[in-house]
Amino acid sequence: MKKKVLLLALLILPISTGIAQNIFQAGGSFTVMSPQDAFNDNVENLGFGLNGYFAYRFPRSPILAGVSASFNIYGTQTWSEPLAGPVFVDVTTTNALINAFLFLRIEPAHGVVRPYADALLGFNYLTTDSRIDDIDEYEEIASSKNFDDFTSAYGLGGGLHIRVWQATEQLEGPSALHIDLGFRYIKGGEARYLKKGGIEQVGNNFIYHINRSTTNYLSVNIGVSVDF
Repeated sequence: MKKKVLLLALLILPISTGIAQNIFQAGGSFTVMSPQDAFNDNVENLGFGLNGYFAYRFPRSPILAGVSASFNIYGTQTWSEPLAGPVFVDVTTTNALINAFLFLRIEPAHGVVRPYADALLGFNYLTTDSRIDDIDEYEEIASSKNFDDFTSAYGLGGGLHIRVWQATEQLEGPSALHIDLGFRYIKGGEARYLKKGGIEQVGNNFIYHINRSTTNYLSVNIGVSVDF
């Protein structure tokens, strides 16, 4: 009987130790953003960017709570303009969507392949900025914000964590490394924004062709995550 109890304890100990150790999860990924619905009617091209997150796992639970943020560029243009006489500079205009979310995640604490599901609540921030760069030195000379707007957002997501490395000893620092494959569908509120080519120069004046719509989008990501 004592041998059976000892064997059971040895089997349970690594599991309980692992759960106690893996309190936090963090990750980063490359994202592809596809505008949806009315947003897609105005912005027909894909956006590309980066996403990062940090989450806390409730002890002995499949539930995590965390924060995440993304930066996606959905349009950019660069052209040359005379600065003074025969001196030219590059002018670059960038259209970007930045978001930040609080999220709840359901994910098993263990396993080589771990599916997860997210519920998200936060905001979308759409901004168009222009900068002037030295053509030869590629250094920024000046920059200006052309237009921006802010709206609430919420959504659902999911994906897979595929373990590619696990620590063999109970040491401080990361205990496991995963490939992160995921997606999010975000319902964004109505906002005003510029798309690529939305600024027109007429003589010395500039005309902004402002779009207004909901800001729904689907994003797909591939990256890495760590447990620690």
